[in-house]
Amino acid sequence: MNPRLFALILATCTLATSDVGAEPKPQPQFQFGNAVEIEDLVLRPNGNILFTTPSPSAEVWEIHPGTANGSAQRVVSLHGTSALGIAQVNPDVYAVSAGNLSTGMKGVEGSFAIHLVDMSQGRAKIKQSIAVPEAKFLSKLSKLGSSGTLLASDSQRGRIYTIDLAAAKTRTLLADVATMNGTTSFPNGVNGIQYSGDHIYYTNSAKGLFCRVGLANGNAAGKSEIVANITDAVPLPDSFAIRSDGHAYIAGSNQVLHVGPGGKFDVAAGSARGKQLAGATSVKFGVGENLRTLFVSTSGHISKPATSSYEEPGKIVSVEV
Repeated sequence: MNPRLFALILATCTLATSDVGAEPKPQPQFQFGNAVEIEDLVLRPNGNILFTTPSPSAEVWEIHPGTANGSAQRVVSLHGTSALGIAQVNPDVYAVSAGNLSTGMKGVEGSFAIHLVDMSQGRAKIKQSIAVPEAKFLSKLSKLGSSGTLLASDSQRGRIYTIDLAAAKTRTLLADVATMNGTTSFPNGVNGIQYSGDHIYYTNSAKGLFCRVGLANGNAAGKSEIVANITDAVPLPDSFAIRSDGHAYIAGSNQVLHVGPGGKFDVAAGSARGKQLAGATSVKFGVGENLRTLFVSTSGHISKPATSSYEEPGKIVSVEV
């Protein structure tokens, strides 16, 4: 065989086999140019991404994915120092949790509220604000099925609230000490939250847990159960997305973890000490042609065991799964 032809075939085979089993490489969508963190994100019906900033101010921004490091537009500024969770509650209407955080990420009791941001008519406007005075660290949000009720996690009280958006009333739905409370060294317990298949799923950032509890007639049906203890893989799990088949993708500690319905898990993207997903905070599936695309937000703080150091501004990347 011609030596040059043999070398070409060998190189082609090597390239092809090197991609087999390789983890998907995150593709950049947007990154701030200064020290701004990103906390949570949600997909609009048109495929655009809305995301929140917990520092240096409480804001909601928007980008159009697919434009490499495209520009972002500020949608709305909210009262408080930090905007945290965001979830769609009606077509192009979004609930956003915001409040004040003091030194060391300690929540200020009485400062938190849920703001409904309406984008259905083009220009964003705040159509309603609901104070949640009992909350200390109102974190992530999820709509409760087709009802007009919102689920909200309180990371530093170890609770999940239901918020009746029409009546503007809040009640404590769950307060399981073992799976929702934080620890002495890290006070943020229950964090990411999602209603799926008659269950409420949630993470505990302090204890490295992915849990769920059944729901019937608006109340807990049975005790909370641990789906997976992921402390060793993702010490600080944050928000997540669940597919219709029960597979979950959890952001946290510089990576995205895949957890199957039976609790087995593996790394879907990123690495424990890597910078590609430095301080991964949230993950959501795309819409339309991007249903198999995960969009991941980051804080830019690379998480290592017992430490966290600033590495870069917050960003949003996409990962094919």
